[in-house]
Amino acid sequence: MADDQITYLSWNGDSANGIDPHRPSIAQCGDNDKVDKPGHPVSPIYGISAPALNQRSWQIAAQAKVAAAAIVSVEFTGSTPTVVKATGPGDAIAPNIFTVTDNGLGDTTIAWPASTLVPLLRNAMVSINGDTPGCPAIAESTNQVRVRTTDHAGNYIDLPFTFSVG
Repeated sequence: MADDQITYLSWNGDSANGIDPHRPSIAQCGDNDKVDKPGHPVSPIYGISAPALNQRSWQIAAQAKVAAAAIVSVEFTGSTPTVVKATGPGDAIAPNIFTVTDNGLGDTTIAWPASTLVPLLRNAMVSINGDTPGCPAIAESTNQVRVRTTDHAGNYIDLPFTFSVG
């Protein structure tokens, strides 16, 4: 086992040891320095070759670089916004970890506790849910996003939306 290998899901972190959630490195995915033992062919049924194991580590670490830390859907009951769905690679990602603030018509802030998500590597993205025409805009800051939705005339309106942060 390489020194960098871990015994917890990196997306969760290890709070008992003060380790925040993070994206896995190649070393944490099993490293990429495996070699087949000369003269011992790999079983086509039970074995996996060293290059295949190395490729698996590379692919997992590469996908982790672009995976969303969380994907969250917000719907409105009347004019009250609520997180109705939330998913992500970490076990802590659930609708109840997000705090929703209604800033007014078509203006909603969604926040989450520090050290819940891995560090974000790309800008947040947002889309309107369903077939309601509208225009979303998203701004992110530390541990939160602010989503504004308008109709096509530019009037603020509460519209259901989904955002991802990564």
